[in-house]
Amino acid sequence: MASVMSGGVDWLLLPFDLYVEIFQYLTAGERASARVACRAFRALLDHPCLWHDRTVRLRELHRYDARTWRTLQGRRVSRVELARAAAKDLRRLTAGLPDVTAVRLTGPPRAGALAPLAALARLRDVWLDDCTRLSGAELLRDVAPFSGRLTHLTLGNLTSFGDDDLRQLARLQNLEALSLRRCLKSSGGFSISGPALQYVLFRLPKLRSLALYAAGLSSDGLSLAFTPPCQDPACNAEGDLPCIKSLALENLGLTHSLSWPLSDEALDQLASVRTLLVNSCYLFRRRDLPIREVTAIFQRLPNVVHLDLGSTNCKNAVLEHVPASLQSLDLRDCYSISGAGLQFLWERAGTSLRHLNLSLCNRVSHQPLAVLHKLFPNLESLDLSSCRGVTEGVLSSLACLPRLRMLCLRAVPDLPDDALRRFRTLTHNRVLLTLPREKECNHQMYGLRGRDRYTLACP
Repeated sequence: MASVMSGGVDWLLLPFDLYVEIFQYLTAGERASARVACRAFRALLDHPCLWHDRTVRLRELHRYDARTWRTLQGRRVSRVELARAAAKDLRRLTAGLPDVTAVRLTGPPRAGALAPLAALARLRDVWLDDCTRLSGAELLRDVAPFSGRLTHLTLGNLTSFGDDDLRQLARLQNLEALSLRRCLKSSGGFSISGPALQYVLFRLPKLRSLALYAAGLSSDGLSLAFTPPCQDPACNAEGDLPCIKSLALENLGLTHSLSWPLSDEALDQLASVRTLLVNSCYLFRRRDLPIREVTAIFQRLPNVVHLDLGSTNCKNAVLEHVPASLQSLDLRDCYSISGAGLQFLWERAGTSLRHLNLSLCNRVSHQPLAVLHKLFPNLESLDLSSCRGVTEGVLSSLACLPRLRMLCLRAVPDLPDDALRRFRTLTHNRVLLTLPREKECNHQMYGLRGRDRYTLACP
């Protein structure tokens, strides 16, 4: 308690909300150190508000005693990640944390290993990083007892999945979010096809989010997946679920999955998309197609407000065609973007843009960076990590952004401490700064909070 009681001031008399705000800035290790300082800090750090919506990584569950489980229950942990996917570990989890709503398994589960999850009455989200030991039929058999309440499903490493296995997912009628990652077969080739994915998408009436990561579909196959199937009853096999007439997707991720433009019929089905992730897609670095064909997806999806073009190395001309209502744009590692591209972006979405990521965009010099506050006056967050054009003058100009709340300056080591202190003075400390590692020791309280994905599980 001596560290808490210093200088005759009882720091425990500070308001609870203030402590919660302070603890938000601490890393997992720092929280563990503060937790053993005194009982008061332990009670504060175990409060559920600090653990809400955090994913807690659990390891070696056989070592957890009753006190550990009581601590986790007191924190009201709802999202957990397990490195092992054995049935006995899942039984320990269901007994110790019966109110869990989301489970992520990083190890490959065997057939029957997921059966204990049926005891979790509130389970809605299942994430399987490695499905190499599961077929579609085995997966559906394991999740059948709780399939009626499953709303989010992520499947990775689908080396054992074929078209028939993928079609089994259509029986999860309450599914709202589906993510398929790394669909490459171990023997070469890809494990899913356009018709199989089409079958699933048009038989999930509640689906609002779809993410495909390295799906490996051809351009025709991907377009077919988003094209309405034949509505004639004669085209459907006996026992097939009814088809929906149109998709209602709001979030669409096509990471490493888009190399050619989608067909007009497919784009018509995606008009409701508001968040579009096309990062690392080869389409936007193509030089053999007219810019109109490359950007047709933007012209046909006018409702997109969040766009991720990271690692596409898109040309400046692509930014001339982004949706006018754009609020968030990620251009990380787009090393072909220069000041001319920012000029195009200003003409299209200058007043609507709220969040901009220009990390690793080294062709953007200090001149356009110095006028960002004029081009995009409503910016709330900005990432300039590894940008060579960031100078003291640029930092001073960014202080003129009245709504700026978050600024990332990782790998920008040339900024002196005086410039950072001046920036904090000009902004009245309202901007959360993420600084280079060598400067974090002097500016820890100004780091970007909420970035530590995993938190300590054990007391």
